[in-house]
Amino acid sequence: KILNDNRQENWIDLHNLRVIKYGATLHVDCHLTVPWYLNIHQAHKEIDALSDLIKKEFGDAFELFVHTDGCLPFSCNICDKMDCDVRQHTFEKKIPFTLENVRNNQKHNQPEEVGKAE
Repeated sequence: KILNDNRQENWIDLHNLRVIKYGATLHVDCHLTVPWYLNIHQAHKEIDALSDLIKKEFGDAFELFVHTDGCLPFSCNICDKMDCDVRQHTFEKKIPFTLENVRNNQKHNQPEEVGKAE
């Protein structure tokens, strides 16, 4: 709920979420899909915003590690960033970040043949 309520327009997809308890701390690892054209600094700002949101809500109970993925053409259908000059497909629906769907180890809306090639 916190992620969905505070979702930023560059947070296209969240997937491959893993949580490991390490002492009193929960180590959280995930992949965040952002627009492919963001530079490293811009992508890092998106990670910082996500980390700040988690830290504000849960304090030091969580340690967050985020890997950024650049979007691919199949991501356009689930991306609601309207000021995108490189959009290849029409936006259809935003995928909510739920515990059930963020645990998947692939980008949402990804064709099966793409996952096999990577």
